[in-house]
Amino acid sequence: MTKHYPHLRFYTKESCHLCDVAFEIVVRISKKIKFTLETVDITQSDDLMMKYGIEIPVIEINGNLEFKHKVNAKHLLRRLKNYSEAQIS
Repeated sequence: MTKHYPHLRFYTKESCHLCDVAFEIVVRISKKIKFTLETVDITQSDDLMMKYGIEIPVIEINGNLEFKHKVNAKHLLRRLKNYSEAQIS
């Protein structure tokens, strides 16, 4: 049986202080729970710039929007655990 970990997609861009803070939280959480991480630079897509330009950082877990603007470490860990448990069931 293959174990599937939650997939975290992190929308960001250069020179984004909130993104830097949020990414530090993501890295800290990665030491507590396993998940796959995909970073997406929104400046590479006009559509993403229009969609998330003023809302980054944005975090999706398994395709579901979970955070905009600010990321709370405690809530991120809880959400990742919930996704992990859902995939085990």
